[in-house]
Amino acid sequence: MKAFAMPISKATPAPKVASTRRKLPSFKDNPKAYMQPLGAYEQPDTIAKKAKRTKELAPKTPAITKDVFYGLYDEKLVEQLGPIEGLRIKDEPYLITPPETRLIDPRSLYIDRNYQRKLTALDLRLLEEIGNEFAWDEYKIPNVFEDAANERLFVTDGQKTVLAAIHRHVPLVPVFVITAPQTELLKRQANSFVGINMRRKAIPAQEMFTALLVRGDDRELALAKILRANGIQPVGNRGNAAHGKYNQGETQSISILRNLHKHHGDENFSAICKIMTAARFRPIKREHLNALGAIADKEDVKKIDVDRMANAIRSIVDKYALLEARDISMKSNRHIQIGHALADIYLTRYKQKAKAIENQ
Repeated sequence: MKAFAMPISKATPAPKVASTRRKLPSFKDNPKAYMQPLGAYEQPDTIAKKAKRTKELAPKTPAITKDVFYGLYDEKLVEQLGPIEGLRIKDEPYLITPPETRLIDPRSLYIDRNYQRKLTALDLRLLEEIGNEFAWDEYKIPNVFEDAANERLFVTDGQKTVLAAIHRHVPLVPVFVITAPQTELLKRQANSFVGINMRRKAIPAQEMFTALLVRGDDRELALAKILRANGIQPVGNRGNAAHGKYNQGETQSISILRNLHKHHGDENFSAICKIMTAARFRPIKREHLNALGAIADKEDVKKIDVDRMANAIRSIVDKYALLEARDISMKSNRHIQIGHALADIYLTRYKQKAKAIENQ
């Protein structure tokens, strides 16, 4: 029996419509089109050129007046500032003399990288925006400390403002110059940096820890002493650590170390650090710290045999222990935290080791 096949009619192709989208050149034809410059941080003339071009191409806009509000501007909403009732602020006069304001060449200012981090890629983008839109009515006066002995001025707040002024070839910028005795200069700088950044914006934990140490914070000094005694080194995201290379005892989890020290106190935290050192973690990960913190919550960590616990931890391949802890956490819909699951794994192996010794 012959099979009947229906003829397939060829569809009439739709007429081509010219695309209105701009066609980008291929990488092979024009590789520079795909390469964004790092920013004016390394190319000083970039910001000035961009600003000039932006100003030339910007459409002329009418002056901003109260008419722009379309009749919604209410003069009654203008009020003079004064104290607000109910705020718990000390009702004491602040009589310390305000800092001196000076006009300074921005190229003459310094910054101390011991507690201030280098600019990230995001900071560089923000620097470009500040530089391109540089204007005195948006200018934030930087705080600087005077090192009279070495005739230097150190910026503690406003480094991006200063760098933007440098790139825009501003000859002089106003700064607040704070003076301090030479013996207290570094401490006062760190204190200013901590106060400004702790209240107004988040900064990396490592920079905050270093600044608090320089300031002489008692808790941070006690923490640093215990870490140093046990060979534990907070490294932050710099040096080899930025490329994932660590030495034994190094960690980026300084914020968890600070929380453990605050929660467990000097003695228990010191016992936790001894276990970490004996376990030879490389690096010490946040999961390791959370696990040992959970163990300290469940057991009297000072009575734990350090060598036996370290041997129990080292007897498990770290990669597989972490995978198992994550699997337990996932199966519990995150009700069991990874650190707590890892703590149970360590304690189970520790008790197995103890029982084996007793049965010998």
